[in-house]
Amino acid sequence: MRDTYLKAIVDGVLAELEDEKGLSLSGDSPYHVMFVVDYATWRYQNRDKDTGMPRHLQFRLHNLMFHIKTREGEPP
Repeated sequence: MRDTYLKAIVDGVLAELEDEKGLSLSGDSPYHVMFVVDYATWRYQNRDKDTGMPRHLQFRLHNLMFHIKTREGEPP
């Protein structure tokens, strides 16, 4: 039961990052994998709370978006 729920959270995080943020993540990048793990963990631990994303995840997401967009030649 918990595995199904965790998989749904990870799938939701990946879909959000790709569909809403326009990020193509690579499973080969440890930075990408660890961001998804940390984001999904936060979602799991805060499922009943109405709090915003913590600053450390906001900063990492911003840096990830900046890095990927810059690498793809798009303006950040």
